[in-house]
Amino acid sequence: GSSFGERGLTRNEPRSASAHCATDVQLIVINQQDFGKVRENLLKVMVETEKFIKRAMPQFDSVSKLFREKIIYQFQKQTLDRGTQITLQGDPGEYIFFIDSGTCQMSKRLEKSDQPMRVCGINDNACIGDELLLVKNVEQTYFYTVEVSSENLVCYKAKAEFIATRCVEFTQNLLQTLESKHNFREKRLKKMKKVQNT
Repeated sequence: GSSFGERGLTRNEPRSASAHCATDVQLIVINQQDFGKVRENLLKVMVETEKFIKRAMPQFDSVSKLFREKIIYQFQKQTLDRGTQITLQGDPGEYIFFIDSGTCQMSKRLEKSDQPMRVCGINDNACIGDELLLVKNVEQTYFYTVEVSSENLVCYKAKAEFIATRCVEFTQNLLQTLESKHNFREKRLKKMKKVQNT
């Protein structure tokens, strides 16, 4: 996913360094005109992603410009249709999903043989997979099955490991909010279990 040679195209300057392949490499070569189109689209995506991250994590502004760019590249925008399953209870968890717009239904099997029970609906500015950050879950599995319930859903996904290890300095407020919502869901599940056992 790395690139080189863009400086000469963006600034009309001579090459400032030489690049040699240390192993076999597959390259995609594009000319200045095509690079300009790609770069323009990429900048639009980056600006849009940065705006979303700032809404989700206001402390993001305190991060250096260079590190901000690295973080932005870690967030992938997705548009999902109604009925799309985002996470499945018990599946290995790798990504956290931040909802920009749309609605999901969250469900959980209290026992393996049970039918899934609806826990709650989640919508804008919510997070899916937050248990990967909040719970000492050795296997790192999803606690809930989450499915898109609106006509479509726009979200940004990022690797949980990256958020947990590289974004600590600006995620404190986010984690407090996520913990509060996680505790609410856990209390609700306990009530559901009591009702089921009576």
